Amino acid sequence: MACARRCVGDVALVVCGCAALLNAVPAGAEGWHPVTPEERSLQASKVEPNADAEALFYEIEVDDGMWQQSSGVALGSSGRGNAQTIAVVGPGPGSPRSFRREYLRIKIFTEAGKQSQGRVELRYSSGSGISDIAGRTIKPDGTIIELAKEDVHDRVIAKDKDGMTRAKAFALPGVEPGAIIEYRWQRSFTNARAQHAVIPLQRNVPIQRVRLAVRPRPATWGHIRIQSFGVALSPLVQEAHGGGNFNVTTATNLPAIHREPDMPPERDAHAWVHLFYTIEDKPRVEDYWLGYARFLADRYEPQLKPAGELNAALPNVVRGAASPLEKLTRICEFCRTQIKHVPDDADGLSLDPLFYAKQNKSASDTLKRGSGTNRDIDELFGALVATAGLEPHVAMVADREHASFKPQFLNYNFLRSPAVAVPVEGRWLLYSPSARNVPCGHLRWQNEGSGALIADGKDGAFLDTPLTPADESQVIRTGTLRLASDGTLEGDATLTFTGHAGAEHTEDYDGETAQLREALLQGEVREHLTSAELSNIELQNVTDTAAPLTIRYHVRVPGYAQRTGKRLLVQPSFFKYGQLPRFTASERRHDIHFKYPWSEIDRFDIELPEGFELERAEGPGPVKAGDVLDCDLTLAIKAGPPQVLHVERHLQFRGLRFARSQYPTLKQVFEAVNALDRHVLALKQTTAAP
Repeated sequence: MACARRCVGDVALVVCGCAALLNAVPAGAEGWHPVTPEERSLQASKVEPNADAEALFYEIEVDDGMWQQSSGVALGSSGRGNAQTIAVVGPGPGSPRSFRREYLRIKIFTEAGKQSQGRVELRYSSGSGISDIAGRTIKPDGTIIELAKEDVHDRVIAKDKDGMTRAKAFALPGVEPGAIIEYRWQRSFTNARAQHAVIPLQRNVPIQRVRLAVRPRPATWGHIRIQSFGVALSPLVQEAHGGGNFNVTTATNLPAIHREPDMPPERDAHAWVHLFYTIEDKPRVEDYWLGYARFLADRYEPQLKPAGELNAALPNVVRGAASPLEKLTRICEFCRTQIKHVPDDADGLSLDPLFYAKQNKSASDTLKRGSGTNRDIDELFGALVATAGLEPHVAMVADREHASFKPQFLNYNFLRSPAVAVPVEGRWLLYSPSARNVPCGHLRWQNEGSGALIADGKDGAFLDTPLTPADESQVIRTGTLRLASDGTLEGDATLTFTGHAGAEHTEDYDGETAQLREALLQGEVREHLTSAELSNIELQNVTDTAAPLTIRYHVRVPGYAQRTGKRLLVQPSFFKYGQLPRFTASERRHDIHFKYPWSEIDRFDIELPEGFELERAEGPGPVKAGDVLDCDLTLAIKAGPPQVLHVERHLQFRGLRFARSQYPTLKQVFEAVNALDRHVLALKQTTAAP
């Protein structure tokens, strides 16, 4: 019990800091570092051959607060994985602010390097700010051109329901091949500390040397852990400067970030550091997660209890449901469809401060008001489940869009997504009613194929979250089309999306105006059918989570079939026309991670032009890759007149993660699918066109 209490205390410390945020950083030496003769004479990258530019160094200093006195600091290694620990042994007064100062020096080798590195955009979001920007260019002849303050501009990058993203943007002056550019800036966070700060170490250029310096928050008793991923850091050393003691580590020869299709999560593919405070220096894996599970149970499970106010509503919610599974589905659908999400653009609810002034205090409040945050909706679901006589428990689920999870990481921040776990017939079922775009009983794709911690108030349990089968995430495309003798294809198409495919597309469209939805759809179609003309566009069930997203439109594509003498060459796979293979690069740097298994069904008719007939109505052979992929194209002729080509295409992909070594085989498989999709039929003219 004593160990468990220490673990819970550790978690409580972590959770308190979570409300603030993240990164913090100041510091660096005053002025610029001297430019060395070796830097001036460098002609090519030392890290990546043929790179257009290279960072000579990248310095990051994290100062977790402005304090009147510094604390004593003890250095050491945790001995577990890539984590190093700094023990903060004394508190100190001061205001709670965190800073991060960054300093980057880059050598430009080519004109492409000038174009990619000469313009800089430093992004920041609500609750943070960027200041103290300075920059300069050292030309090959030694001339120095300073960045003028008036050439630094602030602009809005994006604004959505989650807040606003802004950027400080500037172009460094006089950049040319052979020049050195450098700039520094400070990022600040008010009322925050470096609890769960994520520090990326890689950039879009290779880096010779990265230096990370951390000054822990003196007012916090405990240990700040420096946990590295994808990079080997040097042992910590202590340096005193700027009125404080900084703990410094370095890394060398970091490659540039190279983006590829179907990459692993950013934090699996790239080098980064995670900063967080703990009370215990070396907690055992079992004790840490037991403590966190008990903390979750103590904190949240009182909200998942039967409530008298819910008894009156429950009969209508579960009407007609007999089994526990049916009751869970009815309760989930009720929470999803009858309770508005706040804030959520699809519900048309704004970020109204009055809502937060009257926050829901219980599941009964959420039910009465008919609206709530994601947490409110999940708690209402749990309370209704308990009122129905079932046993809900809080769960936290890893998000593999951000990072893969292993319990050995000893950090609860890798479990990002809340859920409600219910034992039914000897197995755990996970529900996330606040994830409005996925079917009840399923999690978001980001949470499937990952790990979850269930807090039952006693022991806690890890489980692997199951994947939704491929046939439950479908893209179904149907249509009736007519081909003219001049090669124009015209007709009506219907697209239906289910499961995760539906959730992804719904997220793109909900909250947007009808005009913008139509523009988004036209953009998607014209990516591969550049001459397509769409009209009579209709999107159904964009906000109805209980029904599949359905899109209908009329399409006209001039020049779809190619006229060669007395023949028309036509690609029967209309919905795949013009698409490239999924993978085109000859080499691969990263493993391959797909979002989820999926299936595609195309079923449509093409009426052939009068006076033409098919020379051969044969489809290519099927593509099969073990238990991972099946794809087949079936063609059939319906006797006329008019003659009609019936097309059916079926694809099912059941994979998720593949090692980099499997890339050649995977690439070959998708090239075979693309060849099937590009199969061409020849129509021979038999009589003169009318």
